[in-house]
This record gives sequence, C-alpha cells and structure tokens, in this order.
Amino acid sequence: MSNKIGGPLHFNIGGSAFSCNGEGEITFARLKREALVDDQGRTFYTEMPQAGSITATLLVVPGLDVHAVTDGVDGTAVISGYTGDGRRYVLRNAVHTGDGKVTPNTGQLPVIYHGDMEVSA
Repeated sequence: MSNKIGGPLHFNIGGSAFSCNGEGEITFARLKREALVDDQGRTFYTEMPQAGSITATLLVVPGLDVHAVTDGVDGTAVISGYTGDGRRYVLRNAVHTGDGKVTPNTGQLPVIYHGDMEVSA
C-alpha cells in the first residue's frame, strides 16, 4: 500500500497547458508572521498579508513563447493534482513575478505567479 502524498503536476496559464518537470509549490494566501525581539528581550511578532502563489519549472519545448509566459499579467494560473487530493489550485488575476531566466543546457524555465488563490474540490 502506498502513502503517496504528491501527484502529477498539471500547469496551465491563460488557458494554455505547459509541460513541467514534475515539481511545483503552492503558497496559500494567509498572514505571514515574523518573530521579533524587543529591547527587553521579549519576543513578539508582526503579521503581514501574503499573496497566494504557484511555482513550477516549465520545460522549454518547440512552440513555447517564453516571453508570453514571463510577461503574463491578469491571467489565470491553474495547478492541479499536486497534493494528491485531486484539488485544483487556481490563481485569479495572476501575475508572473519571477526572473524570466531559462537554463539552456536543461531547457528549464522556472516561473512563479502570484494572485488571488482559490481551492476547489
């Protein structure tokens, strides 16, 4: 019996499907906490809203418009099957916030999109 947590990665942006290397990351929109220490040595924290994000590594294949992928704004990014629970993680109003660097020898393009996170069953 398998205790598989992850599943296959399916990545779409703006309605187009892209080939991935199988790795990805989802960051949920929530409050991010940072621990601080005051001058008396007491620990406290601050909170700051964090945007939802989807990170993936796309494979550069013939026909892939690298500039269209990395210049994307106000699109919809979808990652599904990643957690093995069959849920779809959707970013609305997604904007690419990565560096737009391609690794020529491996043909990989790391992308990161931030936006309004939705989770559906």
